[in-house]
Amino acid sequence: NRIRVLKKGIRYIPDSVRLYKALAELSNEEDASVLLNSAIEHYPLHVEMWFALERNDEKAMLLLDKARQRGVTLAKACDRGVTQRVWMKSALVERELGKIEEERELLLEGLKQFPSFYKLWLMLGQLEDRLAERAKKQGQYEKWHAHKQEAKSVYCSGLKRCPDCIPLWLSLAKIEKETSDFSTFRAVLTVAQEKNPKNPELMLASIRAEVVQISKGDPFQQKLSKREVDLWICRSMQECPKSGILWATIIDLGPPHCRQIMCGVALAICEEDPHVLAAAAKILWAEGSVDDGRMVLNSVVTAFPDIGDFWALFYKL
Repeated sequence: NRIRVLKKGIRYIPDSVRLYKALAELSNEEDASVLLNSAIEHYPLHVEMWFALERNDEKAMLLLDKARQRGVTLAKACDRGVTQRVWMKSALVERELGKIEEERELLLEGLKQFPSFYKLWLMLGQLEDRLAERAKKQGQYEKWHAHKQEAKSVYCSGLKRCPDCIPLWLSLAKIEKETSDFSTFRAVLTVAQEKNPKNPELMLASIRAEVVQISKGDPFQQKLSKREVDLWICRSMQECPKSGILWATIIDLGPPHCRQIMCGVALAICEEDPHVLAAAAKILWAEGSVDDGRMVLNSVVTAFPDIGDFWALFYKL
């Protein structure tokens, strides 16, 4: 059953590395090799698939050489003045090969030509983030802080060019949460919402962060976060009353005995929103109606096959 679900998912999301790898893990060795070879043939820039294909060290080195050759080709193409996506894919190959300086150089050069391409800013910030985590594992906390500050600087620079890029705002907020305090994190999200009003994704980030804070903060902070959650829920319902993803979160946070009623209200307002339907499927499953839950979720992934979270939930149910 799981193999059938994953195969169906791949038909709708054919470039999903995660689905290919999950299916390969459930297949026998021969089928997995055929599957991943096919994936590599159709998506040659997914170096992660090359690594998943062979776990033998000697063969893995051959794949690295192959990836390196591909990277050189892309780098030469970049020199001739190509699209922003070629710069991005070139940097991705260098990332997979562990070529830190080459990746940074490509990203910086790409941003000179395409300063408003937010994905390059995100990748440059993520590079500094990865270096920070490496330094932390090695106990080099000064380097950790330096790389985090560099990542923060990258995200701030990116937001000057792309103020409506929600992933950049969320990345900056995450950095502030790690290096500063929760109030600074709140402040970043507040500014983000002022510049991007009525954005469900930003509101969702605020709600989820406050929920986490409730579980680990001191009594005063817990009380403050509970109040913030209530305020954000009220605000989200006023500003984004038809946001299914917000309704689904509010349903999950609601008292168990109220979730069914809340779900009915959400379905009436949002009609056939997939997030609300997925929330309904979870309620049915929790109440013991597993078959009904799977039936609802099956209709969701059939109608909205490109949302990976629903396939993951289907896999669990």
